[in-house]
Amino acid sequence: MTPRIAPSTTSTETAPAAAPEAASPARPDPTGGIVADLVKAVVIVRVFFIYPVVISWVTTGPGVVELAVTVLLAAESLIVLLRWNRTAGFIQRHPLILSIDILLAVTVLAFTGADSPFFLYLCATAVLIGLIYISASRTLLTILVFLSYGGAALTRALMMSAATTAEVASAVVSVAGGFALLGVLVYLGSTLRRLQSRVDSAIDLTRRNASEAALGEERSRIAQELHDSTVKSLVGIDMLARAIHRSPETADSNARLISDAAAGAVTDSRRILANLQLTTLPPLESSLEALAAEYETLYGVRFRLELGDHDELPLPIRYTARKIAEEAMSNAARHSGAEQIVVRLEQGSASIDLRISDDGIGIPADRQASRLGHYGLAGMRERAGNHGCTLRIESPPTGGTTVTLSIPRQAGTPDSPQQTDPPQKADPR
Repeated sequence: MTPRIAPSTTSTETAPAAAPEAASPARPDPTGGIVADLVKAVVIVRVFFIYPVVISWVTTGPGVVELAVTVLLAAESLIVLLRWNRTAGFIQRHPLILSIDILLAVTVLAFTGADSPFFLYLCATAVLIGLIYISASRTLLTILVFLSYGGAALTRALMMSAATTAEVASAVVSVAGGFALLGVLVYLGSTLRRLQSRVDSAIDLTRRNASEAALGEERSRIAQELHDSTVKSLVGIDMLARAIHRSPETADSNARLISDAAAGAVTDSRRILANLQLTTLPPLESSLEALAAEYETLYGVRFRLELGDHDELPLPIRYTARKIAEEAMSNAARHSGAEQIVVRLEQGSASIDLRISDDGIGIPADRQASRLGHYGLAGMRERAGNHGCTLRIESPPTGGTTVTLSIPRQAGTPDSPQQTDPPQKADPR
């Protein structure tokens, strides 16, 4: 499904001051990634746990309140599943929503008994508490589950005042086991969340280490080339200059040697600078396909690529486009809660446009910096501005986000000049 792009809060930025492109890894986001898949699976299981309760009505018959609450809980779970991209973030930010769900569930338990099949629904809710919430919210919701479950069991006991001692003892044991099971399930959910956090941190650390290792190798290579060529030439120039000072009669011949050595040093320096430029970068389409395959594997989100024909891009701009696409695709896969991300590359009359669109929860205007990552967004804007390109971030209130990089057609010509040496001053003569 192609995400709908509507007029919205749009930021078209020129490049700000340089900022480092490094940020600490974000904690797991229940709106996207593996945690989201786990949460949705638990919600589906909750819906199935309502089924045994409905079957029990064949023999006992439901009360009006029990029937109404059960239907409400089933409808609530289905709405969350069908509108996950819109509701996940809201549920995470407002624990009161799950609090109401818990109170409704224990209302059913008060009628059916703490050992009824509906207890399984409450167990699934306990797992959700651990998966979605952290720190104080998780603690408060866990306490609410315990108190509500205990209250439902007590209410049921008061309704069955004529129970025998054996029945009371059995009920006490059942309720105690229920408390233990609920606590274990909350812990299980929180453990899964922590494990996912460690996996995310490990992935980020691996990427940083690989980048630093490659940078270290490149620095070593450059240092060796400078030592073997330019430095030796400069040492020779210094020795010739000292020879002129000691033997003025050799000034003419040594001056010619100094000139030749300086020209050689300039040639070596330009060769080293040329080698620093990208020479083996794959086509942009291949880079986008590789990134999509990687993020589909890591985060479980679907990518759709629409890569049209376009003018060949020079290496610096191709590299810039790849890095901006990498940042935008990673943010969409990790944070948006999208079901699908569309990557579109097309050429217009004046520009070549690269668009990354998702159907996720969108970016509130006051949270754009925190959602995309302050340094990541600054880096994207800086990269675009450095090559005369335009970066736009569109996120309408209805959800979804589109990042558009517009590359002017004149910049997308391989033969366009790419200045590598400093400009020469005009000869005053």
